[in-house]
Amino acid sequence: MSDNNRKEIEKSLLAQDDQLKKADNRVDELKDLSDELKTSQNDTYNKIDDIDNEIDELFSELGIDDSEIDLNKENNDFALTKEELLKIEDQLPNFNDLEIIKVNNWDKYQDNLQHYIKNNNIDDSKDPLSVILTPEQINNIEKQYKEKFGDITWNKWDFGIVGIASVIAFVIDILLVKTPNGNLKPSINPENKIGNKINENSKITKYIEKITGKLNPENNKIIKKIEDKAKVPYDPSISNSPNFDLENTRSVKEDATYSTTDHRLKSLGHDPLLGLIFGVLDCLRGTFTVFTNAV
Repeated sequence: MSDNNRKEIEKSLLAQDDQLKKADNRVDELKDLSDELKTSQNDTYNKIDDIDNEIDELFSELGIDDSEIDLNKENNDFALTKEELLKIEDQLPNFNDLEIIKVNNWDKYQDNLQHYIKNNNIDDSKDPLSVILTPEQINNIEKQYKEKFGDITWNKWDFGIVGIASVIAFVIDILLVKTPNGNLKPSINPENKIGNKINENSKITKYIEKITGKLNPENNKIIKKIEDKAKVPYDPSISNSPNFDLENTRSVKEDATYSTTDHRLKSLGHDPLLGLIFGVLDCLRGTFTVFTNAV
């Protein structure tokens, strides 16, 4: 998955989490309103019962038989007026429509998604997991991971080893390797003695270059002839391998993810040890054994 696709999915998760939270809040509001209506309705029923009891007592005192009265007869005198209906309507809760991200295609969805994020002030720079998951859920996941794989939190020994290795690498680079062929010279002030000293090619590097330079096909005609004659299928930079578009230095096969610039990392034939096996097999079979998903 590319970084761009990952970021698009993370934005989508943040927006969906925001929509879910707003929907949950709306459900809670409706539940609260429903509880209020039930309470109000019960109070109204109780009041009606009280009034009904008072009417029965009044009829009894006046000697009126309520069975002779048609209570189902319509009486427009008790109908609510238009003003009363509007007053009741004004007292009703007003809910704004929840915004929906329309999906026509992926590109259009991304445009609508960005519009939603901007309108709702969502911080899309945050890790979506830290927003979606609660602290308790994150702690449970970390606990399960430690139980299964162990605690991988760095301690003082980890930091110490990395620090020492960095210092040793720095010292070796300064004292032994330095900079090949003085490549930093154009960017170093001539009066900077330390910078110019570092920029010098070390004696060890010069000695190694002197030895390996003799084996370089550009300097050795015999090696050059051997290279031209003894081509291998797992070296597309010098062979006519059908797996590569040499002009673009990229593989033309859909299931391959290697090129002439990184095939040494991914082809087994170039490995110092595995090359003794896979390199020979590739030469015999005319194949190219490679890790297509290697970094």
